[in-house]
Amino acid sequence: MFDLTSVDTTLVQLFGPNVFAISGRVRDALIAEHSGAAIECKDFAFVITGHTLDQVRERLGSAGAHRCGGRLLCGP
Repeated sequence: MFDLTSVDTTLVQLFGPNVFAISGRVRDALIAEHSGAAIECKDFAFVITGHTLDQVRERLGSAGAHRCGGRLLCGP
């Protein structure tokens, strides 16, 4: 439905099938799929299930995430 980004790949590596894309990204992908229009989405929001907030923070920290809880900025 939509192209995977480096953030998608990192989150799936860290949390497996417990990562879900939500919000505007899903909406834009559905609109693009049904209308045939090219829509560039800049809204990347995720839900991670099956882990405590401390577990999420620990795993994101080990992957180089700078912040979590409302914002996730991954990178070097």
